[in-house]
Amino acid sequence: MALNDIYIYQRYDIMTPDIKYLNTERVYGNPDQPRKHFPLEHINDLAASIAEKGQQQAGIVVEDAQGRYMIVAGECRWRACKIVGVPFMAEVKSLTPDQIADIAIIENYQRRDMSPIEEAQAFQARIDAGVSIEDLAQRLGIRRTSTIRNRLALLNLNKCYQVALQEGVLTIGQAHQMVRLSGSGQDALWKLLSAGKLKSYQSVMNATDQLLMVEQQTCLFDLPMPSEKELSVVSRMERQIEKIELMVSSGFKDNEVVILKKINPQKAEEIAQKLGLISKSMLYMRDALEQAIQRAQVQGVLV
Repeated sequence: MALNDIYIYQRYDIMTPDIKYLNTERVYGNPDQPRKHFPLEHINDLAASIAEKGQQQAGIVVEDAQGRYMIVAGECRWRACKIVGVPFMAEVKSLTPDQIADIAIIENYQRRDMSPIEEAQAFQARIDAGVSIEDLAQRLGIRRTSTIRNRLALLNLNKCYQVALQEGVLTIGQAHQMVRLSGSGQDALWKLLSAGKLKSYQSVMNATDQLLMVEQQTCLFDLPMPSEKELSVVSRMERQIEKIELMVSSGFKDNEVVILKKINPQKAEEIAQKLGLISKSMLYMRDALEQAIQRAQVQGVLV
C-alpha cells in the first residue's frame, strides 16, 4: 500500500479496502478530475509494466446508481489496463462528493502529476465550493497557505500565457513575475521574453519592476526638449567625459597606474578625496542612466 493511499484512508477513516477486479468498460473517469493531461508515452510505459508485472496498486472508485464505477484515484492505471486488456483493480468506496474532490486533488498533488495551472484550477474549484484556503492547505498537507495563493495567482495570467505555461514555453518563475502585471503589461513582458532580451530570472524581475513603474513614473528621456543652454551644458559634459576617459587610459601601462607616480605627494590626499567625490557622482549618474535606458526599452515595447 502506497504512502499516499495510507494518508487518504487515515484522512477519511476508510481503512478497510474492498478490492474488486472491474471490467474497464464499466469504469469511467471523473468529469471533475483536476488532472486534464495524460501523456500517451507515460500511459504506454505504465501499460507495459502492468503487462509484465500486473497492477501493483489498486485505484479508488465509487459505484453510481447504474452499477458503473467512477474513478476517484488511479485514472492512469485504468487507462493502461484498457490498453493491456486486463481488468482494473480498484477499491470500491462510499464517499461524499467533498471527499471525492479532496482525494482526487491529494493523489495528483502528492504525485506531482498536475501542471501548475491544473493545480490552480483544482484549488479554485474547492474554494468555489466553500473550502477556505486555510482548510484546503490542512486537508492537502500543505504547510504554507502561500503555496496555494501563489498557485491561484496563476489564474490571473492571460489565457494564452496559461497555455504557454502548460506547454513549457513559459517557466513557472517567469509566470509568477508575469501575474504581477496587468493584461497589457503581460503582453509587453512576453514580447521581451520572446525577443530573447531577458536572459536570467533577475532580468525578468527587473523588467517586471520597470513595467509596473512605467505608468507611474515619467521616463528620464521623456522630459521636455532641453533649452539651448542645457544642450550646451550636456555637450560640454560629454566632451569632458571623453577627455577624462582619454586621460585615465593614457595613465595606465601594463595594468599599472603610472600617472600616479607623477603626482606631488603633498597634493595626493587632496586629489584622492576629489577622486572619491567624483567617482560617487559618476556611479550615481551611471545608475540613473541605466535605469532610464531600461524604462525607455520597456516603453518601446508598450508603444
